[in-house]
Amino acid sequence: MLDAREDPKIRARATVRRKAAGMTAGQIEKATDEARRHERIRSRLRETEDDVRAIGIAVAEHTEWRRIGYVMEEEGLEVYDPERDPTAVRWAREEAGRKRQAQARQDGAAKLVLTVPVEEEAYQQLRACAAAHGIAPRHLMGLLAERVRTTSEGLVEVAPFAVEIGADIEK
Repeated sequence: MLDAREDPKIRARATVRRKAAGMTAGQIEKATDEARRHERIRSRLRETEDDVRAIGIAVAEHTEWRRIGYVMEEEGLEVYDPERDPTAVRWAREEAGRKRQAQARQDGAAKLVLTVPVEEEAYQQLRACAAAHGIAPRHLMGLLAERVRTTSEGLVEVAPFAVEIGADIEK
């Protein structure tokens, strides 16, 4: 999981890479100098939490411009291409993986449907128990589901529990 303070810096670095795409080494150098000036100006303001965040972003941007200049030199690029930047490629893959995982969690939460076959006798007992306590069967099932566990043998069980019927249980 990403630290909430780190996320704006990650976005800032990604923005720099998008801006740098197609730029020459001279243009990258000029952008690096501008980012250095911006960082110096920002570092003089430390009055609020927003100022501190802005400094962190300015540092991240300046660092990314310098890194891109280094990559261009090492890879012998005439213009910056994020596809030929091994670190940018890895970061893009990692970000895509995080997005897929987040989407899968969201989709899984939205699509989770569990069907549990219950024998007629057990079903009737659950309905009778719910009726005896004046609650809807679905609420009793919810209470059971909150307490279910799997044994080492792979069996599903619910430990005994007592519930005080009150205003929080819909009848």
